[in-house]
Amino acid sequence: MSTTPESPVTLHPDMSAWLEAIRADSGPGCRELGVERVRGRGADRASTRAPGPAMAEVLESTVGADVRVRTYVPAEADPETSIVYLHGGGFVVGDLASHDALCRRLAEATSTAVIAVDYRRAPEHPAPAAVDDAIAAVAYARSRTPRIALAGDSAGAAIALLATARLLAQGERVHALLLGYPMTDMTLSFPSVEKYGTGHGLDTADLEWYIEQWVPAGIDRGASSVSPISGSVIGFPPTLLVAAELDPLHDEGIAFAQRLQAAGTLVSVRTEPGLPHGFLVMVDALEPARAASERAFAEFAELLTALHS
Repeated sequence: MSTTPESPVTLHPDMSAWLEAIRADSGPGCRELGVERVRGRGADRASTRAPGPAMAEVLESTVGADVRVRTYVPAEADPETSIVYLHGGGFVVGDLASHDALCRRLAEATSTAVIAVDYRRAPEHPAPAAVDDAIAAVAYARSRTPRIALAGDSAGAAIALLATARLLAQGERVHALLLGYPMTDMTLSFPSVEKYGTGHGLDTADLEWYIEQWVPAGIDRGASSVSPISGSVIGFPPTLLVAAELDPLHDEGIAFAQRLQAAGTLVSVRTEPGLPHGFLVMVDALEPARAASERAFAEFAELLTALHS
């Protein structure tokens, strides 16, 4: 298993330019902006992303507490499997639009329907609302296909993990997991938080603010109800975990993968060198991010194919 590299990173020119740009931007952080302006900034960034590939069908529905879900059905979709996708955004930002292109790319790459969940966001709906919504989406997915994979990036990966733990405790099965640079430790205790928590696109101060919105008052940040790394991983399904080298969350992702491996779960870890947190939605801006995304989705396609054997 990999850990945070100690050797100097050789950066792709796209990445060097990106880092220079964000370090030159000395704008206010999340705490100064407040929820609505943070969301507005996120929506502005998402609006510049190129559209994803065309689908054979795109379906809109609602589940649970009137939560929207969008199902992306590619041509020749696997009739046996669905992927339930939870978007990133620190539990506060993001929606169906922000990850539309990503979900389309994932559906096309895996030849599998992807069900994106517009889960309720913090702070209006702190934990466990988003996990409840993920569970409702899984029930909807089971009405379509017998096999269910859960996937997510960043905070969405945390939601996917918490939902998986709850489903397993209820005696239900999850067949596979795709985790993009997951948040697993809400105490932010791992070394990469300090190493990469300034000037790499996701600052520690913003992470702290996101977690404050997500974790209800009076709940220990390290509790298994909000920090996946604290919970049981017995019975977790085959997992692909994709980490970014220049990510404050790198080490907690690797530590979670090590826990899975120790528990006997088949786990593959792909650490992408010289890339930041969030690269799965940066494929238009960073050529290395596009290549890394394609590698990750191709490997997950292989994992899903293996479910049939």
